[in-house]
Amino acid sequence: MRKAITTMFAALSLAAAGAPGPAAAMSPDIERAAEKGARELYDLDFDRARETFVRLRTDHPDHPAGPTLLATALWWQARYWYRTPSDDESAVLTGYLEEAIRLSRGLAGRPGMACEGQFFLGGALGVKAHWQMLRGKWAAAAMGARESILVLRPLVSCSPFGEEAYFGLGLYEYAASQLPWTLRWLSRFIVGRSNREEALGMLERAATRSQWMRTDAQGTLALLYTVFDPAPEKAIVYAEMMVRERPTSPLAHSLYAQALAFSGRWAETLAETARDLEIARTPGSTFAHEAAAFHYYRGIALMGLRRLPEALDALTVAVTTDSRAPWISAVHLKRGNARDLAGDRKGAKEDYKKVLKLPDPWHSHKRAKEFLKRHFSWSDFAKEITPHGGY
Repeated sequence: MRKAITTMFAALSLAAAGAPGPAAAMSPDIERAAEKGARELYDLDFDRARETFVRLRTDHPDHPAGPTLLATALWWQARYWYRTPSDDESAVLTGYLEEAIRLSRGLAGRPGMACEGQFFLGGALGVKAHWQMLRGKWAAAAMGARESILVLRPLVSCSPFGEEAYFGLGLYEYAASQLPWTLRWLSRFIVGRSNREEALGMLERAATRSQWMRTDAQGTLALLYTVFDPAPEKAIVYAEMMVRERPTSPLAHSLYAQALAFSGRWAETLAETARDLEIARTPGSTFAHEAAAFHYYRGIALMGLRRLPEALDALTVAVTTDSRAPWISAVHLKRGNARDLAGDRKGAKEDYKKVLKLPDPWHSHKRAKEFLKRHFSWSDFAKEITPHGGY
């Protein structure tokens, strides 16, 4: 049961996104503050984002935007760094969500404000479900997702909020469609009927037509079309869209580098990661948080060009960065692959053994165990690229 629910929710955090913002009819003050805070979140400037949302909550104490976005910011940060929240953090976030849910329901009860209130209620319930998943409370996460869906569904006919609702609905439905047939009862209970093509269509619609959820949809599609539902050209389209609309976001550039690398566009990957790493070297730049990712994709591109010594240099630098734990696991795995290709079996085994001692949210352990038993080959590399077979 736990594995089934985990599988269903795996896609919900694909781009480390999901920050609901106000729709077009919102007051200008709330719009400006929400956009500023959202930009700071995409830029991985978590402290500033929280400060912005605290001011929003103070300036508009009767509106659910402030507490909803504060809860979202706390979830973002914990999810980004792949750490289990503490009880104290959970207490703070629960307080924000209780406030957001109360204010959302109150707003929905006012004449002419039903759609706006429901929009924020769906967002708050979604964050609540994400947080439960992050804490390993799978049944509560599944029930929370169902509650959020029941709120979001009616919003599709609710102008101007309908386009925003398509992101959440598409994401939930896509995750449900990936469950094996033996577990479709679970998806039917939580989501109802799920259809992969329709889900992707909803996400694509949100990526181009929504105002506030478009960045989340773009990042999710860039990742889906690279990793889970390989369509390299589509992945690049949505990654480019995200970079164009969020040029200061390290995540946008990381997803773009990923799409290029796993499309076999080596020269473009090297050019993109060179620019990203130059920005990362600027003191105080949040691009440094994604440095391991940029070096990783650079290493893949150099492997693709059969420039193994340079690839090993890039991956060795990546290991030393102060980046998220899953990236360090992924980099050790890839450096082991490169060492295998270079004929350094001893060094490769050292990397694979190191992977087994590191966190495993991206399932690197399974591949490390496989390559401890046999050499990584150029054939394995080709399979990883087309279609993408894993980090």
